[in-house]
Amino acid sequence: PQQIELRGNHFTPDTTVTACWREKCKKIPPDRTLFLSPQQMTVGIRTGIQDNIFRLTVMNEDGNQSNTVELTVLPLRQEEMTAVIPSEPAMVLEEMESAAPPTPSQTTTTAIKQIYPPTAEERANRHYQQGIEAYQQGDPGQAEKLWRSALQQSRQHHRSREALSTHLIATGRVLEAQQLLEEGITVAEEWLPYHLLLAQIALDSGHSAAALLRLQQVVVMNDQLADVHASIASIYLQLGEKSGLQESANSYQRALELQPDNGSWWVGLAIAQRLLGANKEAINAYQQALRLPSLPPTLRSYARKQRQQLQQLAD
Repeated sequence: PQQIELRGNHFTPDTTVTACWREKCKKIPPDRTLFLSPQQMTVGIRTGIQDNIFRLTVMNEDGNQSNTVELTVLPLRQEEMTAVIPSEPAMVLEEMESAAPPTPSQTTTTAIKQIYPPTAEERANRHYQQGIEAYQQGDPGQAEKLWRSALQQSRQHHRSREALSTHLIATGRVLEAQQLLEEGITVAEEWLPYHLLLAQIALDSGHSAAALLRLQQVVVMNDQLADVHASIASIYLQLGEKSGLQESANSYQRALELQPDNGSWWVGLAIAQRLLGANKEAINAYQQALRLPSLPPTLRSYARKQRQQLQQLAD
């Protein structure tokens, strides 16, 4: 089939395309459509080599329909036909608005040109999306095959590597997931989910120091991740070393600067401060936690008792 690139707005993985020619209309099968972005998708249609006019209409899952655009297929001269056989060039249809409903006065500007078939990255995107759909439909085995296929198409398809690694961890194949993630870091060290998943593997296997080191590397790359700061604080607190208590308090404070409505982190900060002997600051942190309605009941009871004990010591 000829690959046609559609450009517009509001495309989704569930967007459908209908092709009409002569007196026939047919919805293009999902395996011949590829969602690339909200502004771009490709479809494959068999145009034949005779004169023909095709009309394409895009529809989103909410029923919102694009204006209809036409493209003309002209027969190739013999020398052109010989030239295109090896590469199977396709047509590009540009400036197509997918979300706006048609109006009588609406016109469409099209530009048709020849391009090459989908790139390896585009094929990887297709397999990734199909893998997500398979997983959501309860077929993790098929999802795994599709994500592996995406990585064969492009080693730099990070979303497929991340999804496959998460699936491997969930199914107990931790060593394979670790190797996959470490290989990903050699390809793109800045891709933070690889580091976070490796930190989780280290924590789950009891290697807190390795997890701490990995999370500290993440903070160097991005200081705006509250969850990462809180995880660092929690690890320092669990290690129980006096030298790490101040680091724990500092990390909880940074996490709360970014997300001040997390009651659990206020309780963690209070614990670290009490262990440091800063009872007044610990009382204040417990009070901050108790003001938050999202604080879990068990932590609320704990925070209330600890605050009372500290207040009695202060009296």
